[in-house]
Amino acid sequence: MAGIIGGAVAPLLFTTLLSAYGTWAPLAVCIAPASAVSLAGVRLGRGPEAAALAAPAPDTRLTRL
Repeated sequence: MAGIIGGAVAPLLFTTLLSAYGTWAPLAVCIAPASAVSLAGVRLGRGPEAAALAAPAPDTRLTRL
């Protein structure tokens, strides 16, 4: 449900801005900060190799019987 509601906001906003201003410039002003936040999240996020390094070592006491 949240995906449907969240996914509907951007197209409605962009349609409203395009009809109000008649140009793509306001759309670019809205997309630029969202893109910057997304790129910052990707840059600061951990990669899959970091998750593998953080995994605990397997417990070998249970396998040696």
